[in-house]
Amino acid sequence: MECSDCNGKLPKNGNYVHCNACEGDYHYNCTTLSERSYKTMSGPKKMAWKCHECRKYKSSQESTMRMRSSTPRKKSESEEYSENESFTTVIETGDRMSRGNDEKVSDKSMEKLFDQFESKLWKKMSKKLTDIEEFMSFASGKIDDFTKYMKEIQKKLVAMEVEQEKMRQENMELKSKFKSLEVGVNENAQMFNRNKMEISNIPTTVTNVNEVVAKVLEKVNGEKIEEKCYDIEVRKYENQVNAIVQFESVVQRDKIVKKKRAERTIKLGDVMNTTDDNHNIYINESLTPYYAKLYAEAKKIKREKNYAFIWIRDGKILLKKTEQSRPMRLMAMEDLGKM
Repeated sequence: MECSDCNGKLPKNGNYVHCNACEGDYHYNCTTLSERSYKTMSGPKKMAWKCHECRKYKSSQESTMRMRSSTPRKKSESEEYSENESFTTVIETGDRMSRGNDEKVSDKSMEKLFDQFESKLWKKMSKKLTDIEEFMSFASGKIDDFTKYMKEIQKKLVAMEVEQEKMRQENMELKSKFKSLEVGVNENAQMFNRNKMEISNIPTTVTNVNEVVAKVLEKVNGEKIEEKCYDIEVRKYENQVNAIVQFESVVQRDKIVKKKRAERTIKLGDVMNTTDDNHNIYINESLTPYYAKLYAEAKKIKREKNYAFIWIRDGKILLKKTEQSRPMRLMAMEDLGKM
C-alpha cells in the first residue's frame, strides 16, 4: 500500500493514519498528526478524522453555503454577461461533444481527474484485496488445522474399530471356550449319574415308596431284583414323589433302561392295589439339576412348536423336529435358541 500524499510505501502492520472521507492512507509525518496523538485518540475520533485536503474541501463547501445563504447582491451587467457567456460556452461544448466533434475540452483537467479517480480506486481496491488476501490466508490456515484435526480423529476411529474387532473376536473365543468348559463340566457331572435312573410321578398318598419302586423294577425287568442290588433316594415334592435308584453297576441299569423303552409308562394299578389304577408312573435316566432344567425347558419349546420327539439316551438330551429330520443334541441353555 502507498501513502496518498507522498506515494511512499506504508507499513504492513497497519501503523498509519486513515482518512474516512476519501479513504486515503497517510504516513504520520505526511499529516499534522503525530503517531502518539493518533494512537491515544478514541475510536469515534479516529473514524471522524479527515486529511488536510478533505478538511479544506469541507471548509470551502461551508463557506460557499454561507455565501449562498447571505442576502444576494445585484449583479453588474459585466458579471451577468460573463455568466451567460460561460453558460453558452458549456452548452456549445456539450453540443460539440454530443455531435462527435474531434474538439477536446479541458483535456488536461479531464486527464487529471481520471488519474485521481484511477489512483483512489486502485488504492481502495488494493486495500480491499489485501484484506481479502489476509482473510483467505487466515481461513486457509484454519481449514488446514481442521483437516489435520479430522485426520487425527479418523486415525483414532480406525484404531478403535480395529481394537473393537479384536475384542469382539476375543469375546467370541472366550464364549466358545466357556461353553466348551460348561459342557465338559456338565458331562462329567452327568457321568456320576451313569448308574442311576429316576422313577417319577409317584402319588404323595403312597406310604411305602420303597415297595412301589421294587414292584416297578420287577414289572420292567420281568423278574424281581434283589433290594441289595440298588439304593433308593426319595425326593418329595408338593404334588408327587420321585425316587432316584442307584444300581451297583452301569450294566444292570442299562438292562433296565433298555427294557423300559418297550414299556414307557406303568400304571399305578399294575404295581399296587389302589383306586387310581390309571395313574401313570414314569421311568427315565437320572439327570443332574442342570440337565434336568435344560430338559424341562426343551420340552416346553417342543410342545409350543409341535416338534416330533425329545428323549434322553445315555445322559444326552436329543431332539427331532420331524420324524425324518436328524436328531440334534442339546448340551447347554444356549442351544435352546437353535430350536
